Amino acid sequence: MKAGQLAKIVIPIILLASHILSCDVGTMDLSDDWGTEYVYPHSSGPTDLIVYNDLLFFGSRSGNQAFLFSYDGISSPRYYPTESWDCLSGLAPWKLLVWNDALYFLGMKNPSTLGLWKYDGFDDPAFIESMSQAGSAGVYPDGSIIYNNKMYFTNYGIMRSLWCYDGSNEPGLIFDPDPEYAHGVSLRIIFNNKLFFNAYTAEGAGILWSYDETDGCKLAPGINPVEGNLLGAMIVFKDKLFYSADDGNFGREPWIYDGSNPPELVMDINTGSSGSGICGLTVLNDTLFFIADDGIHGFELWKYDGINAPSMVSDIHPGDSCEFQRYQRRHMLPFNNKLYFAADDGVRGIELWVYDGAAAPHMVADINTNGDSSPDYFVEYNGKLYFSAYTDENGRELWVYDGTHAPTLAADLYPGTYTETTFW
Repeated sequence: MKAGQLAKIVIPIILLASHILSCDVGTMDLSDDWGTEYVYPHSSGPTDLIVYNDLLFFGSRSGNQAFLFSYDGISSPRYYPTESWDCLSGLAPWKLLVWNDALYFLGMKNPSTLGLWKYDGFDDPAFIESMSQAGSAGVYPDGSIIYNNKMYFTNYGIMRSLWCYDGSNEPGLIFDPDPEYAHGVSLRIIFNNKLFFNAYTAEGAGILWSYDETDGCKLAPGINPVEGNLLGAMIVFKDKLFYSADDGNFGREPWIYDGSNPPELVMDINTGSSGSGICGLTVLNDTLFFIADDGIHGFELWKYDGINAPSMVSDIHPGDSCEFQRYQRRHMLPFNNKLYFAADDGVRGIELWVYDGAAAPHMVADINTNGDSSPDYFVEYNGKLYFSAYTDENGRELWVYDGTHAPTLAADLYPGTYTETTFW
């Protein structure tokens, strides 16, 4: 733990008019006998960074207004407001997706209507009525994937059923899960020219299904997870489907499926039934990297070449304290032939790290010297690595790293701080 972290208390930041919310920690001054004074840096909180039309796009929000930003790496970021945008429920544009030369994202039209927006690169972003709570079908994508040039998505509003949208017509229902289960469908991956997803149905809880436009939805050969355990992270690696699953015996461990034969257990990393909880699957130089807990070292970085048994890259945080930043792909990205990720060594907090495949992983920079910078939403743009990170001085803002010099603040979209006093 860094010096000064003990003097910090994590509390929710209160919404103030025209202020951008931050979910990070403010500084607390205990000198006031009548109350506790908190000083917070304003934050734009960039999320879901994506490249479109040679620009970097991301979502943000200010007060009760949602913003879609673009950035060219030189000029100040540009925002795209419309008079009807609203995020009183705390939702900024998110789940950005590029499809058919347009940028799609989820956002609020008003405090009660959530749906899909489209930006064509020229006109203001437009709300797609048929892909919203206000549409005739009342559907909107909670998670989406492009397959055969159509958008397949799970709809949170109707039992997370599977739907299809061609970009013009009303969305159509593809698969309706068992109504007795609230979890419904979770989209996974495209493999062997089929769309794979898992669902809670009468056939089983969370098992893997496949879909194509000829055969429709079919049970995929695979593992039937124990009740309540969905199949986990998935990635195509060396023409095989690599994924995590709990078969009821080994806990959540890595499995591999070639599309024809029954899946095989890659390794029981955490021996017994506890499972290693693998996540963060990323491929670099014909090597699959992921995060796993072997029951001894906590969550650490592992690698797998597709032939030999997976092995731990390094014990970044000694002990079994599980302090590795273990989210999915947004926290790990190949850049300049190296692997960049967020990790905590137990001393300097969650910061930006790099692994070149040869030397031991090392921290790139201690971005927030007083605590965690928690870098996330990594994306490569114009030969540089962009990400969202937090500092006590600037809050959560957009940062950039060129691979050589120390990371720098790319844009402080909402500078300054504000003070709030809580009376006990």
